Amino acid sequence: MQDVLPKASTSSQHVLIVGADHAAKGALRDRLANHGILTIVASGAINALSLLQSHEIDVVVTPLELPGSSIIELLQLIRRDSSVAVIVIGVPADDATHVTGLAFCDVDFMPSRSSPAVIAAKVGAVVQRLGTPRGIEDPTSPIKREILVFEGWRLDTKGLKLSAPDGQRVDLTSTECQVLSCLAENARVTKSREEITRAVHGADYAHDDTTIVSIVAKLREKLSVHPHGDKLVTTVRNKGYVFSLPVAWDA
Repeated sequence: MQDVLPKASTSSQHVLIVGADHAAKGALRDRLANHGILTIVASGAINALSLLQSHEIDVVVTPLELPGSSIIELLQLIRRDSSVAVIVIGVPADDATHVTGLAFCDVDFMPSRSSPAVIAAKVGAVVQRLGTPRGIEDPTSPIKREILVFEGWRLDTKGLKLSAPDGQRVDLTSTECQVLSCLAENARVTKSREEITRAVHGADYAHDDTTIVSIVAKLREKLSVHPHGDKLVTTVRNKGYVFSLPVAWDA
């Protein structure tokens, strides 16, 4: 049975917790509530998809194993209509099939037996990465530079959008755009795969070279269809990747 908390104002962050383990969901919900994060709880994939349609969700937390559902199929359905942040729990570090598949679905993932406290900390990090909650403006915050430009390209590092020199929008996932932002903000400086992982997923994320290699390969494939797009990201053998062009912040 699905258990939904009363909806709060649009200035709060909302987390959708999916799964049949009521005790685990309750413990996580309590942890998040202590940090002022509101939660909505779904018992399975069908409930989750329905709630994503009817509620404003910022982060989805789901176990790898869902009764009667494939996690990859669920994520593909989510990604068809939404760019919501997703955290998948219970992914073995040596499970190359799921690690690669989840990377292409643009999600964060955590190992099995992660405690509610650790999961809550990860959710908090993702919420922080998302930025200011909906409807809130901080008048004391300094103006932040957001748009990087390089030879006609425009990269929105906050909105996670990329436009090619001809003005065409490049269809990147948020993770691909974050990887590109990490490299472009450090143009002509080699970044290791571990440094990129930490910049995109946070310091507590389990580093895995395979994931970053897969993401960069997909990123390059999308960039290469545009003139000189294949020259943006260069591999530095045994070290990592470097963004090759000079960049500037748009005024």
